Amino acid sequence: MYSIDAASGILSPLAPGTVPAGNRPFSIAVNAAGTFAYVGNQSDNSLSIYRIGTSGVLTAAGTIQTGSGPIDVALIN
Repeated sequence: MYSIDAASGILSPLAPGTVPAGNRPFSIAVNAAGTFAYVGNQSDNSLSIYRIGTSGVLTAAGTIQTGSGPIDVALIN
């Protein structure tokens, strides 16, 4: 995992295990405001939700169970 410096765009590695992740993440979408990231976890049949901090650091915000093996995430504004 990496954090994103909003000013420079430079990525910095985070310590392993800092942000919990689902099993076999397959796709990601970020909302238009750039405040949340949504990750489809194919083997968990779930959608992980992450809050994107002002420094680009991700914080787990929840998990939603989905149908079998989500392979795409799409956001409609």
